Amino acid sequence: MGYYADIYVIKKTRSKKDVIDFLNHFMPERKESTNEYLIPQYSDQPKTVFTSAEGLMSYLQMNSNIEHSIYWNNLDKQSLNEHLMVFYTTDAHIIFGISRNTSEINEKFNQEDLLNQMKIFLKSNYGYITFESPPETDLENFLKNVYPFQNEQNLENLNEPINIHKDSPKIYLGMGIYNIYIVGGWYVKPGRFQISFKNMETDAKIFPEESLLKLQDFYKNEKIKKIFSVVVNKGGEYEINFIHQDSIILKKYGFPFSYFLNKIDSKEIEILIKRN
Repeated sequence: MGYYADIYVIKKTRSKKDVIDFLNHFMPERKESTNEYLIPQYSDQPKTVFTSAEGLMSYLQMNSNIEHSIYWNNLDKQSLNEHLMVFYTTDAHIIFGISRNTSEINEKFNQEDLLNQMKIFLKSNYGYITFESPPETDLENFLKNVYPFQNEQNLENLNEPINIHKDSPKIYLGMGIYNIYIVGGWYVKPGRFQISFKNMETDAKIFPEESLLKLQDFYKNEKIKKIFSVVVNKGGEYEINFIHQDSIILKKYGFPFSYFLNKIDSKEIEILIKRN
């Protein structure tokens, strides 16, 4: 018997359906670890007692600032997933977790594979792996464990703008599909502008493809327009390289207003990378 690896992913949700969907996908044969749930949890004088996880989940869905945890045991002895748990935080998030016995994990079914699967299923960018340890209880502290090396390595934050003239910025990308937006306007002519991502572990490069449907949106009251998308098949730290930045034309408005406004200086142009 080995020790347990705990894989956690956080998502901004309190939805009972999200939890049940996660359970059905990753642990369809399961049993609750207890039949009594106290509010507040662990209280000697609880205000409320639930006798099922579903009753508790309905309550926590309506009370987004109450902290609680629920555990299930796996009844499928062929599965690598031993336990599944959810942690409701005080800041309206849920941390989804799965425990695995490391003695039964091989290269094909390792912890990172499961972490990537959970991120994709939950549509979340934020997760980490630890060993026989409960997760942090709020988003801010959880994220400190997601990228424990971020301050030392000076990594860029996903969903935060990056200037296209910045020299070889680095970012952590999990496995998945990402959209790349230009920030500042809706009139965009990419010209010869290109981006590449180099995996710092393997040196392999991936190149985004230009989007046929250039969607328009807003980011913090700024206009953004999708110009590229990229598929990341291996999670890790990536170096971003920008090519021909000065060839891109960006204006705040499209036709007919664009013809009456000066274009935005390329040195002020930023991109935004968002997970699909």
